[in-house]
Amino acid sequence: MTPFRVLVLSGGSPLGARICRALAEDARFEVTVTDAREEQARRLLQELPQQQRHRAAALDPAAPALAQRLAGLGLRLLIDPRRTAAPSDYRVAEACLAAGADYLDLAEDRAFVSGIARLDPRARAANRLLVSGAGALPGLSSAVVDAYRDRFARLDGIRIGVYPAPDDPPGNWGRPIQRLENGRWRSTYAWRDLHRFRYPNAPPRWFGGRDAADLELFPERYPGVRTVTCHAGLDLARLLAPLTRVLPPAGRPAPRDGRAPWVGMHVELSGLGHNGERKRLTWYLSADGDAGADIVCAPALIVARKLAAGTLRERGATPCLGLFRLEEFADSARLPQVRLETVAA
Repeated sequence: MTPFRVLVLSGGSPLGARICRALAEDARFEVTVTDAREEQARRLLQELPQQQRHRAAALDPAAPALAQRLAGLGLRLLIDPRRTAAPSDYRVAEACLAAGADYLDLAEDRAFVSGIARLDPRARAANRLLVSGAGALPGLSSAVVDAYRDRFARLDGIRIGVYPAPDDPPGNWGRPIQRLENGRWRSTYAWRDLHRFRYPNAPPRWFGGRDAADLELFPERYPGVRTVTCHAGLDLARLLAPLTRVLPPAGRPAPRDGRAPWVGMHVELSGLGHNGERKRLTWYLSADGDAGADIVCAPALIVARKLAAGTLRERGATPCLGLFRLEEFADSARLPQVRLETVAA
């Protein structure tokens, strides 16, 4: 069987390392682990199962000859696990087009994920698939809405929350956000409308407004929806952590109580049921330990496996919408520390 060759950029990053390990355990894949330095890439290779089947390479994604380098590796797919991206910097995706490879990223920047569609004509002409946002937002969030949309005769509202906030520099706080509220586009600001939200069997946590590609993509994907919001949770312990380096011992924040880190995500749908009744449904995901990284990586892994199996026929350049079902995510996330729950009201 010809191996499905996949290259993972920044294989030493937390998400990149998890993607490399997960793919290396699948006999269909031949994984190329990359890092800016070849010795580091080779060190990462030693950590993979069946390492003799895989490769290591030094690779600079900003190099001008990137397309030629990728073509020389004979790739079928490149996965970029970086979650931040310059809004219009598609050089890696364009290099994949030139090299005849498919492309997946885990980016969460609204303009970047939404803007990938500008490459759609070229991707279709090349019979390639370029996917942006194959992570929690909008990959997983859209799979949740797709799974429960038919329970509503009219879907009015979609409210999304993630906890804790992805790495979001304080400079983004107060950044303007455009979102649909009650049928009109309105301006708000990141981390406004602070509120407490409670997950089942968990204490309430603080959430504030954040930007996301979902705010732009969902009004078009789900015609008739009148409100789409996204909020992220404030992990106060993480925010206060830098103080521990500058405060004297007596003035430092109290240490955590020993509990494992907690991550969560929720998608709340509201509208009218098929009997004309007001209806609300909330999907919850919660997890202990470091399962948050597994959750973020799951959409990209699902799409990669479908490409390797030949069961994903879509071509073009698109945000990660409609490429997998929620059931596929649930199957891939069957970890003891991950809990899924749906509550209807």
